[in-house]
Amino acid sequence: MTRRSFGLEAVALSCAFAALSCGSKGAVVVTAVISSASAQIEQPSSLASLLVGGFTLHVELGQVAPSSTDVSPEGFSLVRPSDQQTLVVLHFTTAPDKPYHLEPGASAEIAATIADQLGTSGQQLTTDEATAICTARTVQIAGSVSDTATGKPTPLSSSSFDVTGCP
Repeated sequence: MTRRSFGLEAVALSCAFAALSCGSKGAVVVTAVISSASAQIEQPSSLASLLVGGFTLHVELGQVAPSSTDVSPEGFSLVRPSDQQTLVVLHFTTAPDKPYHLEPGASAEIAATIADQLGTSGQQLTTDEATAICTARTVQIAGSVSDTATGKPTPLSSSSFDVTGCP
């Protein structure tokens, strides 16, 4: 091998290493996205309101992350998009069940269904909560996911969407 070709190989190797180690932030950390968000107000009786709906949480660990991690959805709320004011803290169930373990480069789709408890449909709302949601009409779902690798929450929110079923 000539001295010149060794120099070119060294440059190529250092460029490849730099590309792996200095890639985008998402290549190393957990990223999360909320999609398919929906919410509907149902009136099972004249005295009660029920919030039904859900969302999909897509979580992914970057392919060059140094280790695996466990991801947990944290508190999620229905918020007003204009000022992020919480309208109601959401109760939800998830499928598949926890824990959500990710190896580097892996992802998971987590279906979240608004429910007071497993096996029920929907979340009971107070009159004030139902009124606030229907007054806003357009909402977002906001919350965070935490992971064991960083120990820090990653905030996220859905796109804005309209609540259905309001009078």
